[in-house]
Amino acid sequence: MFDMVIADPPPDIESDLFGHVLHSATIASPHIEELGWKYVQQEGYWCPSCAAPGRRPRPRGVTSS
Repeated sequence: MFDMVIADPPPDIESDLFGHVLHSATIASPHIEELGWKYVQQEGYWCPSCAAPGRRPRPRGVTSS
């Protein structure tokens, strides 16, 4: 886990609600990917070694086929 500070202020919430809410993620995503982290749908970003197939913990009740 790491923290990334986005120094650019978001757009005004009154004029651009979605831009305001998604501002940090939109700005940070390319930087996170440059660090080698992988995005896993519905789970978020994982470090390169943890994102490898078979390395992520399975949700409870899920078994391999």
